[in-house]
Amino acid sequence: DIVMASALLYPFKFVLDGNCRKRFPSVVRWFTTLVNQPEFAKSMGEVTLCQQQIQPAGAAKGGKKGGKKGQQKGQQKGKAAPK
Repeated sequence: DIVMASALLYPFKFVLDGNCRKRFPSVVRWFTTLVNQPEFAKSMGEVTLCQQQIQPAGAAKGGKKGGKKGQQKGQQKGKAAPK
């Protein structure tokens, strides 16, 4: 239980907002029961569940497109043509 609750701590704090949690009521009940135990709270502190899902930094601006393909094209331009 401790390992699974620890693995789910950050998703519950930053990603799983109310809409996501509605789909897994049993898991949410289990998680909140565990994190409210005095022993768990002593080591992990108070756990506040996510109200609004955080977004990656580039998500608001649209981010970069292309990924590895764009890098490969740029690298090919810098190479000399084989003879």
